[in-house]
Amino acid sequence: MSYDLHPGPMVDDVLFLKDSHRARDIFNNREVPKLVFRRADQKFFSFLSSNPITDNVKRYIDIAGFGGVIDSGYRNLDHGLLEALIERWRPETHTFHLPFGEVTVTLEDINVLWGLPIEGEVVSGCEQLSSLADRIVRCHTLLASNNSTNIGGPLYILQLWAWSRITTLAPTILHEFDNRRPFGAMWREKLTYKDVVSHSLRACRSQLQTIREGEFKWRPYEQVIGFLPAICRSGIRSWQSECFLIYWDVVEFHTPQRVMRQFGMVQRIPDPIPISFNEHRKLHTLIRTGKPDNNWPNIHSKFLSVWNQRWENVVQGVRCAAPTVEPSYMQWYWSRTVLYITNPKSAGAMQPGFQDQGSRSQFLMDGISQTYQQAGQFMHTDSTLNFQNFETLQNTANQVMGMLNEESRLHYPSHLHTGPVNLGVDDTVPRNLRRRERRRGNVRSGAGTSSAQHQNYEAGTSNVEHENFEAGTSHVQHENYELDHSQFSNAPSPSFFRV
Repeated sequence: MSYDLHPGPMVDDVLFLKDSHRARDIFNNREVPKLVFRRADQKFFSFLSSNPITDNVKRYIDIAGFGGVIDSGYRNLDHGLLEALIERWRPETHTFHLPFGEVTVTLEDINVLWGLPIEGEVVSGCEQLSSLADRIVRCHTLLASNNSTNIGGPLYILQLWAWSRITTLAPTILHEFDNRRPFGAMWREKLTYKDVVSHSLRACRSQLQTIREGEFKWRPYEQVIGFLPAICRSGIRSWQSECFLIYWDVVEFHTPQRVMRQFGMVQRIPDPIPISFNEHRKLHTLIRTGKPDNNWPNIHSKFLSVWNQRWENVVQGVRCAAPTVEPSYMQWYWSRTVLYITNPKSAGAMQPGFQDQGSRSQFLMDGISQTYQQAGQFMHTDSTLNFQNFETLQNTANQVMGMLNEESRLHYPSHLHTGPVNLGVDDTVPRNLRRRERRRGNVRSGAGTSSAQHQNYEAGTSNVEHENFEAGTSHVQHENYELDHSQFSNAPSPSFFRV
């Protein structure tokens, strides 16, 4: 029996833009456009270094809600980290898809990291008005689109979010934070990278391919939120609101129910986004340019009303001390996520530098999980002499995965498919390398490790937190979250392997 590998999603009722996402091109070894990060704050902070802001001026900046941006300062962007995140950003859900579930930059993150106010009226008035919020919302429309290569906006807050939550990619802070400034200011001082990689797309991509639930900080502000400036808690009523974020023509759905673990709640299977695929595409292609007379409040009236009622649409759930998902969630999620960014089966000459082994590690665990599941199926269909042999095979797979602390993976849907997976043309060698081959006879080199930099991801498209929610008010009605392995033994899992 031969196998092929499906990168996902195997069920496309969530990630319906899978064929136009840059992740699919990377998996198929096609060239992807190089991403260029644009920053508009370098000259500003350079000016401040030689012209410090006086206390009186800083006081008014704080009142306006932009003091946290100044306090967090300027630091070079880690293009490798940002691009690796962009590859996992899904515009359909406005979340990053990691192996253990969805995560995102929330309104809580924006409020706490930079102390930016998140409450107020929708901005849709005079054409001359421009602000940071415009770039925060608009950047979501650019993320992970194959034809978007020029990325602008406040990219640094995405980096601050990643450092605050992804422990395997965060540098170590060499000073004690005083909590008198917004949370993002702690990364302004001296850092050390001795235990983590930086500025390497392949290294960051590999880390995100194999990241585990315990390596993500679900509640990074929980212990310090009471000590931070009051402005960092100013929008707490909206942190968990299921609503639309609106700026002029831009409309983005805010979906805290997809990242409930970020609010200390049990993650359930989320409800579908309440707009159609066609309406989603329309909103993401709508532009304000050349439409000075458009009355955007009227055009977006139904979305505006949802924003105005956001405090009535607060997501609630079962509270949990440790990150927890309902038993059915991971089966549902793995069938609908993109598990593989690069193809571990791709042939090609070894490239210099860091070797991305993340997809290979994922592939090996996927194969062991497939073996375990197949053995379980055989055990329930063959009651004769082979039963004991199949049981031994299954126990071996169980022990191997247990040694890796990955035994729960044995019950997730496998991406190994028993048959060919048709994802389009597989250009093993990028066009530019093939041209050089013909001229100079160069050795073929695998694509998929694009040096593309990264698209624009701006925060503000997601958020949440919560203050006091009683478990009894949750619509998640599941009490016991201990997995009963027997429930998986008879039910075949969606398999990513095909013969």
